[in-house]
Amino acid sequence: MKDSKLTNELKRYSVDVNDSLATIGLNMDLKEFSKITELHWHDFFEIEMVTGGTALHHQNNETKEIRPGSLCFLTPTEIHQVEPLESYKSINITFNDSWIPSDFLTLIMYKEQSVLYLSPDSFEFLKAVSKKMLEEFNQENPHRLIYLKNLINCILSEITRYLPPKNELSSKKELDVIRQALTYLYCNFRNSPSLHDVAKIAGLSDNYFSEVFHKATKQTYNRFLNDLKLQYAYNLVLHSDKSITDICFLSGFNSMTHFQREFKAKYRCSPSEKRLKGR
Repeated sequence: MKDSKLTNELKRYSVDVNDSLATIGLNMDLKEFSKITELHWHDFFEIEMVTGGTALHHQNNETKEIRPGSLCFLTPTEIHQVEPLESYKSINITFNDSWIPSDFLTLIMYKEQSVLYLSPDSFEFLKAVSKKMLEEFNQENPHRLIYLKNLINCILSEITRYLPPKNELSSKKELDVIRQALTYLYCNFRNSPSLHDVAKIAGLSDNYFSEVFHKATKQTYNRFLNDLKLQYAYNLVLHSDKSITDICFLSGFNSMTHFQREFKAKYRCSPSEKRLKGR
């Protein structure tokens, strides 16, 4: 269902240099709160499994109720806000791309929604794995990182059951290439990296990288990059009070004319019209 326009100032949650997310690329904790969060996005991935209470999850101009049995999986491109209806509890896992298997990362682009409603069996399984992972995270056992890596792989593998099927890439090399490219794009799309820049990071020629990227995404590199910018801009238009001009440049576009044209082509209306409709 549609939600009313959220007027909180948009916040960016970045990695704290003193946090384990900065040192090993992973952080875990138990959350419990009863007040609405800030409207925010973050430069890392997040899994939040609801274990108690109910809340409204605001994202992409939609509001979904989350409760025990719900799981939120968020990428760095997504702006959201959680509004508890009662005391809200969850297991929260934040991590960078080094914890994500290559084949799983290629599935993210097909993710149709951030809130998943788990079956009872999936919920009990993931709750048990998450609790074991939290226990391991808070200790200094031998081979701790290997153990944690395998546990998070269990969680991510279960999540794939709720994602649409994808076309298989033909080799591990291609999977690794797409993983590097998508990770870089999700975190840097606002800086408009060129195909050459990303191909260089992946260690491929421009032509071969373009071929592999199109094979995986069914889109050209420039189209995919543009869609990331537009998705981010769309969220800002509906969920922030920033001016359309600010949104244009915050989303990585270099001119208002280009931004307005691309936005209208994708959403069939201008940013200003979309904001008015969303109110």
